[in-house]
Amino acid sequence: RVLPASTRPSDAGLLAAADQMEAITQALARLAPLAVIDLGTGFPPAAEKVTRRCNRVIVITEPNPVTVPRTVALLQDLQAAGTDQRKILTVSINKVRTEQNLSGNDLEKALGRPLDAVYTPAPELAFQAARRKQPMGQTDPDSFTAKQSAKLADLVLSPIPEE
Repeated sequence: RVLPASTRPSDAGLLAAADQMEAITQALARLAPLAVIDLGTGFPPAAEKVTRRCNRVIVITEPNPVTVPRTVALLQDLQAAGTDQRKILTVSINKVRTEQNLSGNDLEKALGRPLDAVYTPAPELAFQAARRKQPMGQTDPDSFTAKQSAKLADLVLSPIPEE
């Protein structure tokens, strides 16, 4: 089950409805053993309340110089809000092949934490999956994309490491 962020700019005001978002999160926890909540970009009060209730928080970034400072700021905001740092999973998604992107090591250094999963561009796989109308991991279960997805799923379902 997925609760995606709204794509409508006019819905931005709903981000201030922190108590309602917290109630929705509590209801989702009763409805499903696993729920994915897309909080969109930014860190409004609603996101702060929701992340406290989550077993895992996945922070997704791109390895380019424009997005990295914003991701660092988000990680700092999560820490300032009291989010258990052991609950956070960091994922890099490389949408395009470019020499301007940071390497995995450079991205980890900039973020100050390890990457839990890295997705590399897979345009041919994406094309084949779209043509077959199926997920990329199902199109080629042995692909790097499928293996990273399996790794991330294992991390999401695993217990939070002890200190």
